[in-house]
Amino acid sequence: MREVRLLVDWHHHEKLSTEQLLHFSRDISFEGEQFGSSRGCLSTSEINRIIGEAMSQVWVATVIPLCLLTGIILLFINRLVLTPLNNIRDRILALTSGDLETRIEIKTAR
Repeated sequence: MREVRLLVDWHHHEKLSTEQLLHFSRDISFEGEQFGSSRGCLSTSEINRIIGEAMSQVWVATVIPLCLLTGIILLFINRLVLTPLNNIRDRILALTSGDLETRIEIKTAR
């Protein structure tokens, strides 16, 4: 049996959990003869950090416009629907109290 010798032995000094490491292994062979194997691992902590930053940027880029759009829609609903309904309600209350002189101003789209 041939002697196994490591060409590179590299270690990262931070303690990482196994959930943060991607392990890979590959046999090195040529024309059916195996020359050795390569093993390694890659930390996913930096990748996860970058993905987290991108997700927060996307969240901000979608939530702020949605909040602005919601505010604009609420203003239009108030102006086009609730204000006329409140005017009608006020006129009905005036009629029930005996005021027959107050008129409702009607605006149409035409």
